[in-house]
Amino acid sequence: MTEPDLTIVVPVFNEAESLPRLHEEITAAPTPADLTFEVLHVDDGSTNESPRVLRHLADSDPQVRIIPADRDSNPAGPTS
Repeated sequence: MTEPDLTIVVPVFNEAESLPRLHEEITAAPTPADLTFEVLHVDDGSTNESPRVLRHLADSDPQVRIIPADRDSNPAGPTS
């Protein structure tokens, strides 16, 4: 896979309801024809349906990537 020109990083924590709409808005935004991009969702330990929604988005769109954040590696401590 060729590296994209742009990576959009989306932090996610219990955002299941808003993820589909956000994805629609990001992919519908006008971009120059030669600009490639990916959407990188960083899941910070969601406890709702966010991981399932993210998997669905990634399965249906090759521009979507998911990184489950390791909450134990955050030097500032837990984020919630």
